[in-house]
Amino acid sequence: LTCKYGVFSLELDVCSVIPMETGEDRDDKIREWGVRCGIGFYRDVTISEWANSSVAFRTTCPTGWVGAGTPENPCVNLPLTFLNTSWGLYDPELWPDVGMGYPSGQSHIPSRTIQLAGTLGNLQTVIRNKVNYEPDLYFNTMNLGKERVTVLTNDLGNFNGPAIETTQSFPIFVQAVNNHPNITFTKQAEPILEDEPIKVEGVVLNDPDVDEVQCF
Repeated sequence: LTCKYGVFSLELDVCSVIPMETGEDRDDKIREWGVRCGIGFYRDVTISEWANSSVAFRTTCPTGWVGAGTPENPCVNLPLTFLNTSWGLYDPELWPDVGMGYPSGQSHIPSRTIQLAGTLGNLQTVIRNKVNYEPDLYFNTMNLGKERVTVLTNDLGNFNGPAIETTQSFPIFVQAVNNHPNITFTKQAEPILEDEPIKVEGVVLNDPDVDEVQCF
């Protein structure tokens, strides 16, 4: 799946992404995740055992999970055989605590391209229930043109025949809205003498819609 003026994201449930912080405490975070999510959320001791294994013996991802086990492409619990996308780096602000000590997964992982592989039924389920599209900030169809989501599928050569690809795209029309103008102050308030006039300086006005031109 590809788009031009927006991003896709994967809508994931609590504990569906293994945190992949960098730094000295990375393994401690994974072990903590294993206790909270493996036992407390999934009630699956094998996930906790995976998280608590030494790095030398730990597989890239737990059995049944997909991903590369890196901060850019962490392990994800989805019914797929392959997942590749331009994931953002780990951001603690995207991992809010959801109560009871359970860390949540990065629920939105922006990317203009997502590659998925799996059975036909599982692919359709993931695309229908987990993939979202969000237009870029301040993008609208009237200003920059039509947005299209392109879907390329490959059957990988079913029934011993050569692989066949099919590509289709559908338009997304993003209606323009009038965004709020912005006011920024570049100078702090300064004390002045009573009855003394001053210049009003340090006020910057901006309107995100000011340069928009209807393209059709």
